[in-house]
Amino acid sequence: MGNPELIKELIKTYKKKKGLQYDFENDPAGQVVWHQAALEFTTNYPLKLFLKSKPSPDDVYGVVLKICNKFKELIEDNNLTKLLYDKGKPKHEEAAQLLFYGIADSYCETNNLDLTRESNGGRGPVDFKVSKGYEARVVVEVKLTTNTRLIHGF
Repeated sequence: MGNPELIKELIKTYKKKKGLQYDFENDPAGQVVWHQAALEFTTNYPLKLFLKSKPSPDDVYGVVLKICNKFKELIEDNNLTKLLYDKGKPKHEEAAQLLFYGIADSYCETNNLDLTRESNGGRGPVDFKVSKGYEARVVVEVKLTTNTRLIHGF
């Protein structure tokens, strides 16, 4: 910052650099396919949930657990796993997180639950925070089993 000429040169060099285009048609990283899949799967596989008007944290936890188990079922038993691979190679963990977000968001909307992605209200970000009001909050982490920080995520 103390050398404005160096910053100007950096910006000039950056502007000359050719950007890489993303292949949205094949979506190898799973950056866009999750949205349509989430709409389709939550419509085809509805989840009946009940949450009382003033739920406790345990009540919200029970609903979130049902959503997580439904996501697991859709992945394992209903071929949603295909969206986590590109030509047999596992996609980045974010593809699974985006897919969970799409599925969970649909189910949370029907139960008037707030779903926040990458919430950072404490010692670091969590993948998801689900809440009903201020006191009834649950956090969810989505990790690939191959993640080297899997245990840290727990």
